Amino acid sequence: MSIKGRKVGFLGTGNMGQAIIRSLISTGTVEAENIYGANRTPKKLNRLVELTGINAVTGLLIVQQLPKLWILTPTASKALLSGFGAIMDENWLQGVYFAPKNYRLAIVVIHQLPRQPE
Repeated sequence: MSIKGRKVGFLGTGNMGQAIIRSLISTGTVEAENIYGANRTPKKLNRLVELTGINAVTGLLIVQQLPKLWILTPTASKALLSGFGAIMDENWLQGVYFAPKNYRLAIVVIHQLPRQPE
C-alpha cells in the first residue's frame, strides 16, 4: 500500500504530533501538502504550518474527511497488536501498524519510530 498522494490528519500538533509530522515529511513518506493538522492552541499549529508547509484545519474536518483512526501509543505489546490484527506495511515507517481494512485503524508505536534529529 503506497501512501504517496494520500491525506493524513493529526488531532494534536504538540511535541509528539510534530515529531511524527516532521518524520513523515523528512523521510518522503507523505508530502507536506497532504498533511492536515488541528490543535487546541492555534499558536503551536501556526508555527508548525510556517516551518513545514502542512495545512491547518479544524479537528472536525479531520474526523469527517480523513479515512482512518490513528492510535498513538508510547509502547505496544505483540499481544495488543495481534489482538487488532495489526501488521506493519513496508511502505510506511517502522512502528506503524495497520489493522484489517474494515477497522479503518492504524496504531503508531512511538518508541519504534525511526529517530529524527530535532
